[in-house]
Amino acid sequence: MSSNCNKNNAPRNGTNRLNRLPKALDASFVAIDERDKNSLYQFCDKLAAYINYYYYDGLEKKSNWQSVFNNNAIKEDGTSEPHLALFDAFLELYAIAQKDLNEFTGKHLDYFFETVLGFEKKAAQPDKVYLIVELAKHITQYVLNDKTEFKAGKNSKKQEQFYQLLSDFSFSHAQVASIQSILVDQTEKTKIYASPIANSGDGKGAEITNQDGSWDIFGNTSRDLANIGFAISSPLFRMSEGVRNITLQIVYNVNMGAIPLTPSNFKVSISAEKAWLNLGVTSVGFTNNKLKIVIDADASQPKFVDYNQKIHQNDFRTSFPVLRVEIVTAPNLYSLLNGAAVNQININTAVTGVKNLSVQNNLGKLDPAKPMEIFGAIPTVGSNFYIGSKEIFQQKLASLKLNFEFLDLPATSFTDYYDYYTANGDTYVSNTDFKIKLSYLSQRSWIETAESIAIPITQIIDGVSTPGFTYILGNGYLFGDDDTVAPVSGFSSSFGIPSSIKANYNLDFNETYNLDAADGYIKLQLIGGKFGQTDFPIAFSRAVINKGTGAANLPNAPYLPLITNLTIDYTCSETIALGVGATQSAYNDRIHQFYNLAPFGQAEVHPYTHGTVYLLPQQDNEGELYIGLTNAVVPQNLSLLFKVSEGSANPDFDKAVIKWAYLQHNRWVEFEKINILREQTNGLLTTGIVTLNIPKTVNTDNTLLANGLLWIRAAVTTNAAAVCDIISITAQAAEAQFAVYDDVVPENIAIGAGVISKLKSADNAVKKVTQPYGSFDGKAIESANDYHMRVSEILRHKRRAITLWDYEHLILAQFPEVYTTKCINHTFYNGNVSSYNALSPGEVTIIAVPDIAISNAPNPLQPKVAKNTLGQIKTYLAKNNSAFAKLHVQNPIFEEIKLHFHVKLREGYEENIYLPQLKIQLKALLAPWTSNAATQMEFGGKIEKSTIIYQLEKLAYVDYITCVKMYLFRPAGLEDISAKDLETAETATAASILTAYPDHSIVNINDIAGIGNPDCDCVDCDDNTIDVKGDFVPINECGCN
Repeated sequence: MSSNCNKNNAPRNGTNRLNRLPKALDASFVAIDERDKNSLYQFCDKLAAYINYYYYDGLEKKSNWQSVFNNNAIKEDGTSEPHLALFDAFLELYAIAQKDLNEFTGKHLDYFFETVLGFEKKAAQPDKVYLIVELAKHITQYVLNDKTEFKAGKNSKKQEQFYQLLSDFSFSHAQVASIQSILVDQTEKTKIYASPIANSGDGKGAEITNQDGSWDIFGNTSRDLANIGFAISSPLFRMSEGVRNITLQIVYNVNMGAIPLTPSNFKVSISAEKAWLNLGVTSVGFTNNKLKIVIDADASQPKFVDYNQKIHQNDFRTSFPVLRVEIVTAPNLYSLLNGAAVNQININTAVTGVKNLSVQNNLGKLDPAKPMEIFGAIPTVGSNFYIGSKEIFQQKLASLKLNFEFLDLPATSFTDYYDYYTANGDTYVSNTDFKIKLSYLSQRSWIETAESIAIPITQIIDGVSTPGFTYILGNGYLFGDDDTVAPVSGFSSSFGIPSSIKANYNLDFNETYNLDAADGYIKLQLIGGKFGQTDFPIAFSRAVINKGTGAANLPNAPYLPLITNLTIDYTCSETIALGVGATQSAYNDRIHQFYNLAPFGQAEVHPYTHGTVYLLPQQDNEGELYIGLTNAVVPQNLSLLFKVSEGSANPDFDKAVIKWAYLQHNRWVEFEKINILREQTNGLLTTGIVTLNIPKTVNTDNTLLANGLLWIRAAVTTNAAAVCDIISITAQAAEAQFAVYDDVVPENIAIGAGVISKLKSADNAVKKVTQPYGSFDGKAIESANDYHMRVSEILRHKRRAITLWDYEHLILAQFPEVYTTKCINHTFYNGNVSSYNALSPGEVTIIAVPDIAISNAPNPLQPKVAKNTLGQIKTYLAKNNSAFAKLHVQNPIFEEIKLHFHVKLREGYEENIYLPQLKIQLKALLAPWTSNAATQMEFGGKIEKSTIIYQLEKLAYVDYITCVKMYLFRPAGLEDISAKDLETAETATAASILTAYPDHSIVNINDIAGIGNPDCDCVDCDDNTIDVKGDFVPINECGCN
């Protein structure tokens, strides 16, 4: 970048308040009779020599009065000669007439200004005060009318003083109970800095350390990061045991392409028995318009249970388990996940190994932990095996898989095992003869599923609803489908679920199956095969009879089917429809609920109530302040007093627009302009009252913020730093002004806090009146000097901005917060340093410096006027200057000096005390206004390195300094010389002011490692050399620089 050489480093410093009125224009600058008493005495002493008198002492004689004085001074101890004492008394009396004579100039000016020209002095302005009113318990709301008076004690004349309300004020019992805030990183909106106790030092309740008791209104980036995300409550998550899998598929309404994500971007937890249980994210993926999150839990983890407010907190309004998915911040993650609306969420759950089952056969209840006779002691066709589970059979099942193992199966096929059960040698039974049928209990009816029956269903495939059919999957064989091998010991078969089987999430489950059971069971019925318990005696007898002839073998004992390790695997699928256009009935009948997780709570989001649904809470504001009110009744007019730390707003930002809103049914509703009855804070830049008309529709039963409070929000979309820090927020505030009567006028321009505590006329509705702060805005009648200065300036510039003088004095007269102003002609500077041009005819640049004595500058090294004020100055001047002049009003350009040097402290001065003190002294040297607010800031200044060394070595605790390097840091856009060690630091523009760098590198010589003689060596600075044109050679001096 080419350097900007158009700097026109004009030497003018502009005009400040101290030199606004030249001494020559002071009414008392030249007195008609300037002589004091001593001058008059000397005058009379010398004059006495020229005044003769005659006396007779026998002869006529002539003399003068010189001997009367004879250079004798008037003594202060009372021993003066009588005639001199008498003369001294005369001089005292003469001084009265002299004073009256010397007031002639001022009186003549007053006569000319007031009578001839008609300029009136500004009248005194009564002071105002903020009051807090507390109502009696039996009063709900009450109005104090305009002109209601409050006692303010008596003045010096024993006269009662009163303050009057400036307008009608409505009061109630509402009080500020909670103040919370968030600050959103606008580059990555998942970075939300939360302050649950905003009115504290750290946002969490620590003591406030600021001297004025102020705190950051929206917090700062040192606060804890808030957790945001989404949550789902669903009965599908009622999974108490086994290996559990949850797959979420979020379907957006537009194709957003492929988005790179990792499991570490998500933190998942679910409501468990004793607390929230963290779950592992196995995989994530985002393709086209679908976000897929796979979550797993092993069998060792506790069961997932219904949400319980006492255990899980967070105030979810649901009776089902809740799954929370929190977002772990990553670049652009918020914009990627919240870039489009959500159309639907597909939930798929899978559980493997459910063991906690209610089991029984035709004979009665069985213990699944022990081997069980699945079809009883004498199993026959039609024998039943009942399996019940509240967890499983309340669900809308997608599939079911039954698993168990047979005990003591024969080592051969059933064909061989039952070889001797028939008389003619025919096959008695084979493996494939043993068949089962599954039935589902639904509303006291058994619904059968047979292999030959195709049942229509709707299944979710990749998030798309697809019509299809389901069957008994695998087969209905109990011991396998091969008759030539031994029966299969492990039974595992999947069964499709008929669509007619509906979910019953309020299932009244009977632990024992009986005729009263309506749901919750499946029935495994033996429909084929025989185990031979009734045929065995006949076959055995026949074999014994035949054995006598030696022609037969004994039959094997009939196999009694015993099972163990009974488990069920199942899957479920549901879809939460979140697309626009939901009906009220869909909202009222909803079972599965979707929530946005916010920093201090959560809120259910539904298309019927919210229209468009997003995965994450919408963070459209950079800063949000939440004010929670207790004992609030609606409707009411609420008056809040905001005591701000005036001047603490960052002046580099444009004025922020405050948006006021109230929380209604978990949604923020902005106040209409007509309902913002009073806004005295100028966007929270000054102390004042904000009165809001709160409608009757506001509720306190919310979950987005703490339940039971009425919540008000003050938010800014951008420029959060342009809002002042807050000292306090108090409800039930009113504003009153000193009541001026004919015989009672204010004796002081302000009163202290706590002076007012009572109404003039007692009112039973008012319990207490407090005055938390001193009064303000009181002004005495305009002084003679101020009056003369104002009128003389008007007579000179005639309220027109033409010359540099005109611009500067117009600003100082109109804006008391400005201490110094400088007008730079033919210069263009719009705040962008790189655009600075000192050769721009027709352009006028005004540089304004604040009065740091009355401001609370966030950066004292670079005090700046708020942008809002700069805009007001420009608007004011635009009404008074030429239409052909292009006006710019900006803050100074600050160029920072940074020093690096080594210092040797004198003996007896501790490093830990005096090195910090040295930095303070250096700051005061380079930025003197930080220690003396009345110091004039120098525009276009310069400073020598040698001057700094000289001033520092004059300090009592400094022996010497060495290795001094001076660097100058300029804003981007000006020539970068920050790497150069300078002998002279000089500003680059006429709008520039030299200031101190925030920190300097100061090293105690005694701390430098490797120095044998610290008084005669330096290890990290260049050798000092003297370059001359003679025969001299470079000399390395002791102490370097």
